[in-house]
Amino acid sequence: MIGHRGRGGFAELLLGSTALHLAGRLPVPLIVVRGADTDPAGEVVVGLDLVEDPAPQLDHAFAAAETRGERLRALHAWPPAPLALEAGADLQIAANSFRSHLAAALVPWRKRHPDVEIVEGVVVGHPVHSLVLASGHADLIVVGSRGRIPPIGSVAHG
Repeated sequence: MIGHRGRGGFAELLLGSTALHLAGRLPVPLIVVRGADTDPAGEVVVGLDLVEDPAPQLDHAFAAAETRGERLRALHAWPPAPLALEAGADLQIAANSFRSHLAAALVPWRKRHPDVEIVEGVVVGHPVHSLVLASGHADLIVVGSRGRIPPIGSVAHG
């Protein structure tokens, strides 16, 4: 767990150099603590890609929600391809497909953590923007790393 040196504005949304360095190299979860103490929001948010294995993020998010006695919001955000919009693609069909994938991904964790209230969300939009919006109503945001070089992606950085 490390602290955050807030700068305000957009810069506050980005990880500082120390947090970024650690997030890209630690093989364990990293917690970045931001801002002043506030009243608990009662929610843990987990951002899910649905392409990668969600097990590490879900393990941590469910354990945190259960320990805290908070609800868990499982969120998948996706920006539609510009050409799909121009071609008139039905975004509702894609959203329904993502909802089905999200529900299926959560089944094993629902069984292991029956006392955790779960809210599922699929939104059209950039994942960073969607998670930043969700963070306004959350005590903890859990995101993963795709294990690439660099080891932390744009969503985790944002």
